[in-house]
Amino acid sequence: MAKRLYRILILVMAAMICVSSFTACSSLGKKDSKESSEEDEEEEEETTKKKKKKKKKKEEETGGCLIKVYNEDDYPGDLSDCDEYETEGTESAAGFVFEATGKVNNFKIYRITGTNEDILIDPPVETDEPYDACPYYVCEILSVDKISTKTPLYVTVHVPDLSTDMVFSYEDKDGNLSFYRVQTFKGSDNIDLYYVLSATIRDSNEVYADMENYLFYFTSGAGGWETDMRVHEDGSFEGEYYDFNMGEIGEGYPDGTVYRARFSGHLGEMRDVDYNRYEADVLDIEYENEPGTEEIVDDMLNIYTEAYGIAGAKTLEIYAPEMGTGFLSDEYVDWVYWQFYDYESDEMHLPAEMPTYGLFNPDGGYGFYSRSLLVNNSILSSQTDLPGLKNIKSDIDYESNSYDFTDEYEGEYFIRNFACFDDKTYDLKNDQDEFVDKYTDMITDNKSDLYIFDSDDDEWMHDLVTVEGKECLYAIWNGTVDGREVRCNAKFVQSDKFVLVYAIVINKDSKVMDGELATFVLSKLMYLMPYGDMHDYLTTEGEDATVAKVILAEVQAKTSKDGNTYYLVADEIDLVTENDEELLKKYGMTADDLDYDFEIMGEDGKTVEYKISDKARFFIQYERSPYYNPMWPKDFVGLLNEYPDPPMYIFLDDNDNVILGYEMYLP
Repeated sequence: MAKRLYRILILVMAAMICVSSFTACSSLGKKDSKESSEEDEEEEEETTKKKKKKKKKKEEETGGCLIKVYNEDDYPGDLSDCDEYETEGTESAAGFVFEATGKVNNFKIYRITGTNEDILIDPPVETDEPYDACPYYVCEILSVDKISTKTPLYVTVHVPDLSTDMVFSYEDKDGNLSFYRVQTFKGSDNIDLYYVLSATIRDSNEVYADMENYLFYFTSGAGGWETDMRVHEDGSFEGEYYDFNMGEIGEGYPDGTVYRARFSGHLGEMRDVDYNRYEADVLDIEYENEPGTEEIVDDMLNIYTEAYGIAGAKTLEIYAPEMGTGFLSDEYVDWVYWQFYDYESDEMHLPAEMPTYGLFNPDGGYGFYSRSLLVNNSILSSQTDLPGLKNIKSDIDYESNSYDFTDEYEGEYFIRNFACFDDKTYDLKNDQDEFVDKYTDMITDNKSDLYIFDSDDDEWMHDLVTVEGKECLYAIWNGTVDGREVRCNAKFVQSDKFVLVYAIVINKDSKVMDGELATFVLSKLMYLMPYGDMHDYLTTEGEDATVAKVILAEVQAKTSKDGNTYYLVADEIDLVTENDEELLKKYGMTADDLDYDFEIMGEDGKTVEYKISDKARFFIQYERSPYYNPMWPKDFVGLLNEYPDPPMYIFLDDNDNVILGYEMYLP
């Protein structure tokens, strides 16, 4: 009993001592709390200084970069503890370790593919070592969501030649994007790290999208053969090969033979090789007609074959603009040399960089060149030298060859000749209304009585509305310009991504020129390539002359005894239209008697001789080899002696000499 009481007493005393001690300590803490707080602040400040010092040391070591870069042989840790990656590419490889010293997201590695004048590169810290301040385009070859500070990246980088030159980027915890350039040399332990202020990231797949704006062609620059090809944004392609041999004739094909291939296919994912140099596999190629088959179409034998230049290709090398031409093989240059050949000096002048895209088939040794579809590569030229016309507007963009010319005749009428870019490719059958509405509205304020001709209207219309194989439409309508009523005749040509328009706009009250002259001017419209200063011929401005008289006549040719003076022997006739009540009454006709909205009347065999001026021009609607319009007087006389006499309008100058003549039987 005594022992038990003793134990309880001991426990109670112990508890009292603990409570007393706790109270004393609590009182002491309240008394010294201010001193303790100051000590804590000093300790926290010291810790912050140490962290800043440590951070500054890291920044000095890395130039502010949150990533340390090591050659694989110099990495102080164990490579097996790293996450392993490998970049795209087929070149020789080098290993690198990327170690994060802070939070790093969206880590990417790029190959340097070119330069950009707007990008500047500076070294991150002051150094006596030289550095390359050349700016860059870059192409992504590896992407990793983030790098852990505990797990570095061990990356095998595929690089060309003996050097490693790449750029990497990352986002920090605040989302700031930074670029750094890594440069080292195989066999060297040194790694140079440069801070890049900015970079232009070029995705090689975007090159396909750019290539879609070009037409590729494979040809020798001479002869009647060529392979044309388009490449699209998704890597698909299509094209046509043709080789005309007009002398290969036979029964059923008197117009000759053509070897032809219409093809399509797909290119694989583009691989970056070097600055503006790429390559892609040819995945497949199909033909519209089975090679080896043949058929006769429009009096010509079509023999279907494979596409010369691309048939058999397993890969294609792609040369983008600005690629150094020093990388071009002799085989490629042999095919495209004529693009750079100067015939005056009899030398080839190869530029330092590719001015446009090129394709090379290394399996066959064939080279394609290209031209931009965003630049007008053709022009429509009047070349009429019509008397009295004055050029009142001449706007031309030499970079794209778009233009807008207007020639006027004394306020009576004007000729509008323009070309403009249109990103849409029109089907001139199915999109005809949209096409015509858009471009007629660019000429007149409104329109009525619109009539459209195309090559399917009639066989004889084909030459009228087709310009060197380009799709055309020919239209006539009434409208207003600046409040004046006008009659319009226009030809619309679709050439690549440009629309070319040539129109005659005649005031309704014009007394000198009428709609038939306008029709004539359009009918002889010429399609030209822009070699030299062809734009000089876009205007119709000629020497001043006065049109004194217009005669509608059946004509014959006559040459003086000295052989130097030419005459037209004309039987004057009338063109009777449904609205010409006076002539209808003269010939006892009604509008229902007219077969083609007009009729030629009044031939009586009585002729008049008219001397042909040395400045005269004659225009024939159809191409009659070897004669082409416009014609000089001597050629025209020969034509009249060879073919039936055409009814024509004859224009006389103030000396009653023939200054102009054209066929009038167009609608």
